[in-house]
Amino acid sequence: MIKIARFVVVQQALELAGPFESDGPDSDSDSDSDSDSGIDTARPRKGCLQFVAEMMDRFMVRGSHGAMQWMLDLRTYGLKIHYNTTSTGNVDWIGDQILYKDMQFGMAEFRSMVHGLVAETRRMLMEDLLFDKQGKDVPAVPWHTLRDNPADNRPGWSFLQDQRSQLPVNGQMLLFDRVGQDEATQARFIRPGTGMIADRKGIEGYMSRVVEYREKLLVLMHITGGLTDRRAPVLVEMELKK
Repeated sequence: MIKIARFVVVQQALELAGPFESDGPDSDSDSDSDSDSGIDTARPRKGCLQFVAEMMDRFMVRGSHGAMQWMLDLRTYGLKIHYNTTSTGNVDWIGDQILYKDMQFGMAEFRSMVHGLVAETRRMLMEDLLFDKQGKDVPAVPWHTLRDNPADNRPGWSFLQDQRSQLPVNGQMLLFDRVGQDEATQARFIRPGTGMIADRKGIEGYMSRVVEYREKLLVLMHITGGLTDRRAPVLVEMELKK
């Protein structure tokens, strides 16, 4: 009901705003004299945002004894009940067996699944993204020199951009440099026999593998560590840039 009321307010504001109006009915006949004098008699009416602000301040705020105040109080009360009521659980244990809805598996199967996912994610990182099966050209992560600033909330910022973090390579240019130096890697992104024309299908295929790798990595991090939303994308970015 509250959302519908807001839509009605916006619709009413659009209808009230209307087009431009002039001072008199003979605006066409007076156009020449107005243009000569440099005075424009056409005056715009109130804008849509002005009407919305006026109507919002009039009856869509708390503190009034109206229907909107009643709906807001009712919604607040409903949310309080919702968040303070324990929901029915879907997970149950029988010995070392886990039951979740219509699925059932043991801890041995779960550990095997996690180990298999780790192996597949590592293989995808080395072979499909970094093109290094042996891992010889992949730089090591200097864990002891990494620094983070939790107070920095800028969009897209991570501890990889912290000046105190000492990284052995420039992660943003690592793959680009390999494409320019290694012919085998270059063949994955450049059409053969065309010089330096990019292969669109090859690039799109690589980006799809990046998305798949991120999905697997996020699943692993939440299963094994229960990471928060802030740390998960940061670790994904670190793995991709190293």
